[in-house]
Amino acid sequence: MIVLLENIVFFRHGKAQEKVSKIEDTKRHLTEEGKELLETEMKGLMLMMPDDPAMQIWASKLDRSRETAEIIKQHIGKEILVFDFINTGNYKDMITSLKACPVNSVLIVGHEPWLGDWSKKMTGCRLPFKKGAGAMFKPDTDFEKFSISWFVQPQGLSNLGLKASR
Repeated sequence: MIVLLENIVFFRHGKAQEKVSKIEDTKRHLTEEGKELLETEMKGLMLMMPDDPAMQIWASKLDRSRETAEIIKQHIGKEILVFDFINTGNYKDMITSLKACPVNSVLIVGHEPWLGDWSKKMTGCRLPFKKGAGAMFKPDTDFEKFSISWFVQPQGLSNLGLKASR
């Protein structure tokens, strides 16, 4: 049976070390504050995520993306797949990979400006992804048009998680 991808979630990595000449960009790690903020968002993010036991998490090779994906993995228990197009911003490669995806849902832990650029190409609306923001898109059958199911900035995810805990 062919599975058609139904849910594409973009999630921007958490707060990372500042860009300084001593640290190669690919090796910039999440800060302790960044990790803590992501943890406060996770309950809210989990409430927004589709219920899909076969979901995949995709990350870039950059440390901050993989570390964010690891935090998400702790909450949804999925394997992490690494793709170069996530850190290079290659839209064509992303669409090709999504079309070939064997599951219903994918969460892509990515970077700006690529997430905003991709949302603009997909929907005509450039979403402003702050660190820790997320959005879910639904593709048409040809992967030419996408609708936005939801878009939430990090504070909104944290607040949603706190309200659900009450």
